[in-house]
Amino acid sequence: MDFLLIPGAWLGGWCWENVAGILNRSGHRTFCITLTGMGDRVHLASRDLSIQDAVNDVQNVLKYDRPRNPVIVGHSFAGKLAAKVADLNHDSVSGLIFLDSIIPQNTEESQCGIDQWNAKDRNEFLEDVHKKWGGYYLLTNEVFSQIGGDFSQELRADFLSRITPLPYRYISDSIILSPKYPGIKKAHILCTSGGDNPEDVIKSGLHGPYKVIESGHWPMITKPVETAASILSLAESF
Repeated sequence: MDFLLIPGAWLGGWCWENVAGILNRSGHRTFCITLTGMGDRVHLASRDLSIQDAVNDVQNVLKYDRPRNPVIVGHSFAGKLAAKVADLNHDSVSGLIFLDSIIPQNTEESQCGIDQWNAKDRNEFLEDVHKKWGGYYLLTNEVFSQIGGDFSQELRADFLSRITPLPYRYISDSIILSPKYPGIKKAHILCTSGGDNPEDVIKSGLHGPYKVIESGHWPMITKPVETAASILSLAESF
């Protein structure tokens, strides 16, 4: 199988190194995405980058690297990005796995952007972005301590040395999905300490089978063996 691995906020394709290695050694192919402005593409960063730029990044990997009927994995905010790309390529993707991520709904309405937030949260986010962070979305120590509690001291130091500010529109822009989206096969990986209670997420309604990992928000880094095993198991259900 071919796997298209899309990282969440602040990360580049580097975050998938261990998971990709496991999948590759099992005979699969992996395509680890680095979005414009992130990771080793940080020199292209701009506060004007939009979710459409991120979509273009992934579409270009599909066009030029040509994974075959890939399983698309989206982590964190990239759940909406993975959903949009899968929707655009609904006739050629094998399925979609949401890794502790935003989970778009089966609707043709605009969703997954700050336009759908309440006014207080939206205003606080925009004030932080523009007055404190210069047009980007930064990972704070407070947030890291809440969802990154399973990092060793060594992993934490390496992680914090490699993250990059996220162009805020990757978070704030909404997406619109087509009537074809509900027909795409989907699965979920939930994390016990990733911010949302897995039981609450399950009760709210999922779109396919799921696995739960005992980890914080970044299991591809702290629990790569379990993450790779969960991805493979769920992909086989497609």
